[in-house]
Amino acid sequence: MDALDKSGKIYEHAQFTPFPADTLTSCYIRLDSFFVGFAHPLHISDSIYFSFAFQPQGLGDAPETKDSLILEFYDSINQIWHKMWACEGMSLQSFIDSFGKPWKVVMIPILNDYFLNSHFRFRFRNYASIADNQIPNWNGNGDIWNIDYIVINKNRHWYDTLPVDLAFRGQKYSLLKNYVSMPWKQFLADANAEMATDFSIPYSNYSNQTCNVTEYINIVDKAGVGTPYNPSLSALNILPFSDTIFARNSLPYIFNTDSDSTAEFIVTFAINTATIPDTITQNDTVKFNQNFYNYFSYDCGIPTAGYGLSGYNAKLAYKFKLNSPDTLRTIQIFFNPLSSIVDYDYFSLCVWNDLNGTPGNIIYQEDKLLPQNTDDFGKFYNYILNQPVALPSGIFYIGFEQYQNNNINIGFDMNNDAHQFIFYNVDGTWRNSQFSGALMMRPIIGDSPYPYIYVPEHLNNKPKINIYPNPAYTNSTIYIDAPFIDYWELY
Repeated sequence: MDALDKSGKIYEHAQFTPFPADTLTSCYIRLDSFFVGFAHPLHISDSIYFSFAFQPQGLGDAPETKDSLILEFYDSINQIWHKMWACEGMSLQSFIDSFGKPWKVVMIPILNDYFLNSHFRFRFRNYASIADNQIPNWNGNGDIWNIDYIVINKNRHWYDTLPVDLAFRGQKYSLLKNYVSMPWKQFLADANAEMATDFSIPYSNYSNQTCNVTEYINIVDKAGVGTPYNPSLSALNILPFSDTIFARNSLPYIFNTDSDSTAEFIVTFAINTATIPDTITQNDTVKFNQNFYNYFSYDCGIPTAGYGLSGYNAKLAYKFKLNSPDTLRTIQIFFNPLSSIVDYDYFSLCVWNDLNGTPGNIIYQEDKLLPQNTDDFGKFYNYILNQPVALPSGIFYIGFEQYQNNNINIGFDMNNDAHQFIFYNVDGTWRNSQFSGALMMRPIIGDSPYPYIYVPEHLNNKPKINIYPNPAYTNSTIYIDAPFIDYWELY
């Protein structure tokens, strides 16, 4: 939950004082009866608890003290929402200092009969606030709250805080050393050097038993041509309520397929155990697409925060390396959506060569450009160069010089760290950025100025869907035959 609406833009009614922002409302939940095993009515004496885990800020912007997160339960009999819990905003570090850990579990006993009906609902709401309107260019995605492990069940107690679970606590986006994505031809020109030499993903045992855990890795070529990677399973014991890491010091694998232009691979990391009844399986797997198209990216496409500069004629540069000569045709930039009162300022789009590890001379420049927002959240704007730039092997930089003192608010992905490739210049000297994260700015190279878009073949064909029996009766099993569809909503 944050200060952005469903389209990824700052709420139109956003202001300096706290305003109602996101509302997450559940579907109707039957709290009148229990249907597992012997069906029977529910009563207050069944010790029903609603619980969830939460944290402020996460990887992004912290909610201010005047901001808040609120939980409400719906009383369908009287048709009113009851405030059950609230927390004021704070930084993640202050949160850890107060509670001793980055997540806190909240236990809410259900003690009123008017909640025990077939139309129970809950909702989370947050009140957010934006920076003073005197500096609207610095307003962006902020006041973030993360919520997880929402559980409602009977026969619980105050210390029944977490479900028994084995779960990943982090995500992986790439098996490349530096990039999340890069052009396939550039990868092939120096594949060994581009592969990561090691990796790690944290996971935890949320049970009171020592779990024997099996770790699994699988890498496959989407085209079905390249040699898959499926090494022997590894097993280890994880102590109760402890954290560990899915790690490998080396990965004897290099992406391979028969394509000479693009490539796509599916990378899967999984953990499982037979020691505990691990019923929450969604967090047992980390899966991502390793795509090699026609652009370089250090980011995964998620604008966790914003990045910008203050100062007249301030410059921002992003470092990339070509393994073989190529042609730069487009620079993609994601600009954080700002409030409607912002007057965008002009900037010059620049390409620099390298001078001993920092930006050197400008080798290409386009002046009087404006930041552009797209209608789709997370979608980049393409600045197609008026003249393509032929580049030799080696390092080059893309970026801009701003004319005014106003921040040009670029999307900043804090899931991936590329700060060593970000340089800024506000006083005539280039300096390396100190903020961990990746700018959402990408160079497109090759023969086309447009980003490559993968369209699966099966999406061109309307899938055949069979649902039976129809109509269904009480306790009927419903069978759904729909290849290629993996998301369902049942009402």
